[in-house]
Amino acid sequence: MSLDEIAVQRCENLDDPRLEDYRSLKLPPSGRYRGQKHFVVEGRKLCERLLLSDFPIRSMLVERGLDRSTMPAPRTPLTIFEMSREQLGELAGFDFHRGWLASAQRPADHGLDQFQPDAVSLALVGISDMENVGSMLRSAAAFGIRQIVLDRQSVDPFSRRAMRVSMGAAMTMRYYRLPEVVAGIRELQSRGTDCLAATECTLRFV
Repeated sequence: MSLDEIAVQRCENLDDPRLEDYRSLKLPPSGRYRGQKHFVVEGRKLCERLLLSDFPIRSMLVERGLDRSTMPAPRTPLTIFEMSREQLGELAGFDFHRGWLASAQRPADHGLDQFQPDAVSLALVGISDMENVGSMLRSAAAFGIRQIVLDRQSVDPFSRRAMRVSMGAAMTMRYYRLPEVVAGIRELQSRGTDCLAATECTLRFV
């Protein structure tokens, strides 16, 4: 069934409990993973990529009157909520979404014991800026990288800003948690992985 054939459920009240996944969109983003069971993507392009992915989609929230006929068909049954542009603005704040929002089930975390050495993988250690994470994931996708190792200090790749900057590349990766950096790197090395490290620096020309 195509997206425009799915009957929409109109939401007239911002306090509607069906909108719970979108309730915190106006809060300042921290980028930190705090045990959420879902993540939210903004904009038509990211909603398209979500529809084409294997992520279970919890719901979509669409501005009333937008054309859904050219969107990819969902792979599983999908609930679509509809609001006016004004209501969506009140709920979401900034108009990054351009009338399109979707909520999807977060993937389960993987431990290092499940890591399989690949040609090249990327580890993020202590990366606290969501835009930096998003741009690194987008670059990694361009080089064919599909495995990301994350420590506890790095921001969440599924945070909305990181997702937006990555242009959805965050949805193409498999993630592994690194509880202890030094011990984790040693474990990867013991399993035949060559580890190279780089850090940000500032160049000053005089």
